[in-house]
Amino acid sequence: MRINPTTSGPGVSTLEKKSLGRIAQIIGPVLDVAFPPGKMPNIYNALLVKGRDTAGQQINVTCEVQQLLGNNRVRAVAMSATDGLMRGMEVIDTEAPLSVPVGGATLGRIFNVLGEPIDNLGNIDEATAKAMNLEMERVKEIILSTNSGQIGILPNHAPIATAVDIGILRIRLNDQWLTMALMGGFARISNNEITILVNDAEKGSDIDPQEAQQTLEIAEANLRKAEGKRQTIEANLALRRARTRVEAINVIS
Repeated sequence: MRINPTTSGPGVSTLEKKSLGRIAQIIGPVLDVAFPPGKMPNIYNALLVKGRDTAGQQINVTCEVQQLLGNNRVRAVAMSATDGLMRGMEVIDTEAPLSVPVGGATLGRIFNVLGEPIDNLGNIDEATAKAMNLEMERVKEIILSTNSGQIGILPNHAPIATAVDIGILRIRLNDQWLTMALMGGFARISNNEITILVNDAEKGSDIDPQEAQQTLEIAEANLRKAEGKRQTIEANLALRRARTRVEAINVIS
């Protein structure tokens, strides 16, 4: 099992060391990319197309691998317009999935689909970007809280995509359990891999029990004092988050 919190796109010097492919075909937002033998990217890896079009304009397009076609080719979907892309252009495999900023630093901000700020208020700390990838071959079982209740995920699980609710994520590694408090997000299961994009996440072992209990007591008091529909909804949401953090601690204690 592997949990890989990733940051935003790596620097250019790092990208130059990554695997390089070339565009073989373009159909709207869909790109077929050929890579050298043994250098094929994984499904959901982010690919970068950098260069200049025929008018000399800079091109910087990010794609996500969706399918392995065989014959050393993959099919990817572009996250932005493909205008100016041409067959033969170099494509960089970042060897990592797309990641987006999460947490308090994102409140009140506006981002594009790549998690890049578009509100002219400056960049977000790269440390806030998260994308978790769990390889199912290395785990025995995953229990995930979704909007429709808890679901158990075993190796070779059928592909699904689901919203992640505020709740506990439990991962069984042989006879040990890893517990995390998730604050909502999205999960996708395919090809024996689960990708989870979350608003915020904490390992149960990293949560301070005293601080979590104090936060829970404050949330309960705020709910009792809440007036009006909006305050009540916000207080209930804060209480659910606080209870989830406490639960994550109790599960491992």
